[in-house]
Amino acid sequence: MTASRPDIAFAVNRAARALENPTIQDWNQVKRIFRYLREFNAPPRYLHDILEEYGRDVDIVRRRIYKNQEDEVPECTLDEEIQPPPYRKGVQDLISQARRLDKPKFKYNSELDYYPFQK
Repeated sequence: MTASRPDIAFAVNRAARALENPTIQDWNQVKRIFRYLREFNAPPRYLHDILEEYGRDVDIVRRRIYKNQEDEVPECTLDEEIQPPPYRKGVQDLISQARRLDKPKFKYNSELDYYPFQK
């Protein structure tokens, strides 16, 4: 991949020469190169070419490209959370569901002619 990208080839060549006797700045430069290779923006029409180059390069361990997923920002529900429980919409929904359920009721008449627990 570095042969077709002169900007990457120059940075890798420069970092390789400096790594014979590396300093902190040299390591930071190598980290920056790896970060660029790990995360880069490319238009969708170039993905086929990039995957083809990755397939030909023997140094590439994995040739997968992932789309970055943006984290969803949760909606603020502080106003609802501050309200007392009977006024919250979620609690009201649960109460209405509980009222709709058919609850089993105890029947006093079990259709027995006698009371079995009598002495």
